[in-house]
Amino acid sequence: MTTVGRMTQESKVAREQIVRLQPRIRGLAVPLAYQQVAQFSCVYGRADGLSERCCDIGMRISGALDIDLLRKALNFLIARHESLRTRFVLQNGVPNQQIDVCGEIALEEIDQSAHSSTEASREVSRLCEDFVSEKVSLSIGPLFAAKLFKLPHHEYVLMLAIDHIITDGVSNDILYNELWTLYRQGVKGLPLSLPPLPLQFADYAVWQQGNRDTRMLAYEKYWRERLNDRRCGAIISDDSSQGLGRCHRMLEAPLGSKLSNRLRDFAQRERTLLPLVVFAVYISLLSRFFRRNDLRVSFSSSGRVRLELMRTVGPFANNLYLKIRVLETDSFLSLLAQVRTEFRSAYEHQNIGFFPDDSSKCQIQAGFNWLAQYAASRLHELEQGVDDDFTVHPFRLDKLSLGTTMPLWSVLLDTPSGIVLNLIYCTDLFPADTVSSLSQDLILLAEGLTQSPRACIPDIAAAVLNKRLGGAS
Repeated sequence: MTTVGRMTQESKVAREQIVRLQPRIRGLAVPLAYQQVAQFSCVYGRADGLSERCCDIGMRISGALDIDLLRKALNFLIARHESLRTRFVLQNGVPNQQIDVCGEIALEEIDQSAHSSTEASREVSRLCEDFVSEKVSLSIGPLFAAKLFKLPHHEYVLMLAIDHIITDGVSNDILYNELWTLYRQGVKGLPLSLPPLPLQFADYAVWQQGNRDTRMLAYEKYWRERLNDRRCGAIISDDSSQGLGRCHRMLEAPLGSKLSNRLRDFAQRERTLLPLVVFAVYISLLSRFFRRNDLRVSFSSSGRVRLELMRTVGPFANNLYLKIRVLETDSFLSLLAQVRTEFRSAYEHQNIGFFPDDSSKCQIQAGFNWLAQYAASRLHELEQGVDDDFTVHPFRLDKLSLGTTMPLWSVLLDTPSGIVLNLIYCTDLFPADTVSSLSQDLILLAEGLTQSPRACIPDIAAAVLNKRLGGAS
């Protein structure tokens, strides 16, 4: 039996002892989930003790907006999701979640309709960036806030700012979807209603804390081996990563409909997930770019390991640290098989609830996030219109609000018009031209690897480089 197989078997035995996830006993203290601990410690250690609401949900609305109905729908969400009315307090020196019994949104309205459309849009973008970057006390809140900007010609921008300690990408999509479901109901004169939630995030946090010792027994050995393997050192040297700033930019790399369809067909033919196919291409690219055979890359997981949590808002997302070795003799098919095995094993061991003491030395420098595809698939439906005279489109800020200082990571979007890979990079380390070349190589490599999946990856990579250089000349 392989090392991974033996660890998986040991973990399965230990996991049988984990108790069932169920609603918590009310009135007892609610601990922080492990996804919240690091952020709380970071904020608590700052001189001002303040956090930045770095998550945002921006919407550009066209049409006759019923502001009272919008406010009513937002308040419905606050009552529905405990996370949106949660604060974080110290009780006898121990941080706990403080869930307020009720709360209402202070929806501030700012009128910019006297300006031209161009001036109003520019000013609203600036005001939204300031709003999202506002500092807030985790103990006082509110950690969920909203502003509504009125533009000329019956247009509005609604910006929701949420602290990362109470949300994640999938949660933001849930809020987006539920908000306009409720609004549609109100427009039609129906009472606002959504199916009841079987569990809240606080229930999950209590369950997680109650099973901590059992989970450690189940997962500790596996993750210590994964995080402390010195072969998977920093893909960026320790010296170059000192003093990194938080300035990130994003480059969109649309793969086009033809290549997107080929990747989808390839995933179906190999009976695997599309994100794993794209991830294997990404790994091939990183191995060549950083000249490393052993890589450790963070792969974002939704963390929603129970069906009862699928509609619950909270910071469930966690990182699966995949350890991949790209050999000179590897074909794309053999690499994909390794990626599938590693992903399956990491997924089975998620929700560890702790990291080894020296895990900070593992220097995870690159990441891959496919959770945004949830939003992409549902956003298309929303953009068709809330009703005949009312449409909603995403409103994106130029400034990237990130909950990470990771120098390089990618976000996979599988949209109706094709796959888009957003490359997000730290400008302190990567010039824009370098990232642009990287995106071109990614596309060419995806084409070459799927056309010749049994060929050696270095041969395909060399052909890709020659093709790009030949096109440049």
